[in-house]
Amino acid sequence: MAEPTSGDSEAQGYRPDPQRNRTVAKKRWSGKYCCVPLCKNSSMSNDERERLGLSRLSFLSFPETSSKLCKIWLRNIRRAHFVPGKNSFVCQEHFVEEDFKPGSFAPGARPKLQPAAAPRLFSWNNFKLPASRPPPKIRLSEETAGSVKISDDQEQGEDVDEVEQLKSELSRLQEKDLEQQKEIASLQSEIQDLQEKSQVRSFSLERFKDNDDAISFYTGFPSYKSLDTFYETCLKEPAAHMRQWRGTRTSSDPSGSRPGSKPSLPPKEQFFVVMCRLRLGLSERDLADRLHLSQSVISAYTVTWINLLYHVLTDLHRFPARSVTQRHMPGCFKELAPRTRVVIDCKEFKLETPSSLAAQSATWSDYKNANTAKVL
Repeated sequence: MAEPTSGDSEAQGYRPDPQRNRTVAKKRWSGKYCCVPLCKNSSMSNDERERLGLSRLSFLSFPETSSKLCKIWLRNIRRAHFVPGKNSFVCQEHFVEEDFKPGSFAPGARPKLQPAAAPRLFSWNNFKLPASRPPPKIRLSEETAGSVKISDDQEQGEDVDEVEQLKSELSRLQEKDLEQQKEIASLQSEIQDLQEKSQVRSFSLERFKDNDDAISFYTGFPSYKSLDTFYETCLKEPAAHMRQWRGTRTSSDPSGSRPGSKPSLPPKEQFFVVMCRLRLGLSERDLADRLHLSQSVISAYTVTWINLLYHVLTDLHRFPARSVTQRHMPGCFKELAPRTRVVIDCKEFKLETPSSLAAQSATWSDYKNANTAKVL
């Protein structure tokens, strides 16, 4: 049937469909583009490739968007955040030949990819796959096979050199070890000295034993030798068996068998502390702060040693012979009181207020208006 002419069409009421013409034009000029960065291939360049004698390019669609293979594709083409659609393609130049199924490049055939194929050839790797390394065992065998054999003389020479180097290194390490041992011994000696010094209290008899002026000031003894002689002769033995005073709580034990608390200072240091208190009238709080002890400990030392001194010195002769008294009597006494045997005087010094009311009453002095101790 002959196609009606334009005049016949208009005469018969025929009108061309403009929408159909636009659809035909769109299909005619629409093409496929490769979405790999830096790749400019498109389906519209296939005519030019044919003219140059090159094969036509195929464009492969992306796998399903939710699949793991699609993520591999996006990672390989360096577009991890790209969302591929139905019009997104990758040209065949980015695949190796093994990625395609057999017969894909036969005349008239449509290329199809293997199930796990992914693009691997790009401009940033010069469209080449990285060289694969052989397994370690194979590499080792190849390196061993390809290495140059060393002669026996060379091996012996290298062994001699290595032995000499080891001997030299051993000698150096031995010298270094000796130096470190000497340094360790020096440090240990220094530590021992520091420990011994730390054991000597800042206020103690051990500190002042080489200073007779300090011994005389604090204790009244003319020298450390005289103090040491008196202690060794008169007090060392009794001090070894004495018990520390523990207050009225121990008075209910008539046998006196209850041991006192373990002393914080050696007996000789306790004696020194008591002599300082008697000589200078230092308060218990002052001595406690100097020695880093409690005030109750200083009080126990004082009471214990005064009682011990009373029992030890009681048996000493109180008065010298008359001839000795006459020989040393001052001239004024020889004129006014030639028969004088002894001058009795009472010494009174202040005490800290006792906690016991009975002790407060017994030591109160109206003359001093304070609690005092009287010594005749």
